[in-house]
Amino acid sequence: ITYHDKATQTETEEEDTIEKILKAITTLCTKVDSMDNEIQKLKTNEDNLKSKASQQHDYKNAELHQSEDE
Repeated sequence: ITYHDKATQTETEEEDTIEKILKAITTLCTKVDSMDNEIQKLKTNEDNLKSKASQQHDYKNAELHQSEDE
């Protein structure tokens, strides 16, 4: 193997390594985006549940006050 061949081989290995790193970063970014979407869905569900619970609480309160007034 000549010096030139060795340099070319090293360059190719470095390019392969860089490509693997970029693929890993891309995969991580995709997964983070996916996780962010899931978190947003969970927050929306939580907000909806809190809203329903609050409405039910208000309704029960209104019923209690109504029965006290009678």
